[in-house]
Amino acid sequence: MRGEYFIGYADNLRFGKELPAWAKLCNPYGSEISFYVNAWTVSRAEDINITAELWLNTVPPGIPIISRSVTPANTSLVPAPLPKAVLQFSSFAEGKPENGIKISEYRGVSGRISENGKLIFPPGGSFCIILGCRIQTKPQRQVSALNGGRKNPVKKLNNVLFAISALFMI
Repeated sequence: MRGEYFIGYADNLRFGKELPAWAKLCNPYGSEISFYVNAWTVSRAEDINITAELWLNTVPPGIPIISRSVTPANTSLVPAPLPKAVLQFSSFAEGKPENGIKISEYRGVSGRISENGKLIFPPGGSFCIILGCRIQTKPQRQVSALNGGRKNPVKKLNNVLFAISALFMI
């Protein structure tokens, strides 16, 4: 059996206060393979505290988009193998994950999260990372004519940019 390694990337994930983003590595039913998640990384473009939830075999909210940024990691193989696993992602997803199980959660994380996977998925299985904000609103001075000149706290909806990458083997 020859191991085939692939690298996948879901870029420009955007989320706000109540609308998460996610990336999901799926093993379609009928693929006749099992895949092994070797490593995954969440990297950020802004310095903000987030939550990163790791889910197994879930249906995340939102409309999935298939990432075209998946390539063999071993460039010496000719012809290059095609991945049977699919990398999907979604931004500003409304709703909650359905089914599956949350196995871990990183809270208040800023910077980069990177882990070795050690997870194996049969046909129909999936690995999903759901990103959200940990908003800490600070009252800001704003005077409004509509409220008699009183100061109001202003809540900012953050638009955060992230990327998720994974190295997986079939």
